[in-house]
Amino acid sequence: WQETLEKFLKEHDFKQAVTDPCLYFQKDSSGSPSLILLVYVDDILVIGPAELIEDLKGKMEEQFLIKFDDGKVADDDGTTGSSLL
Repeated sequence: WQETLEKFLKEHDFKQAVTDPCLYFQKDSSGSPSLILLVYVDDILVIGPAELIEDLKGKMEEQFLIKFDDGKVADDDGTTGSSLL
């Protein structure tokens, strides 16, 4: 599973952190992280703007049989948050 997930993430421009192999990030055009993923066995915590999280969920649904948890956390403005996959 780890190799399959890693291949998927790299195909979608995610980089694996040097300091922690369970941490992945995707940068925006300015070089700032736009999405951050933390992987623990078969659980994934995604942190970033809600629209990017939803886009990633759609791509993952096309590739994997996956169940999404409804656990969401959003900032006061509702634009950024996290989602447990």
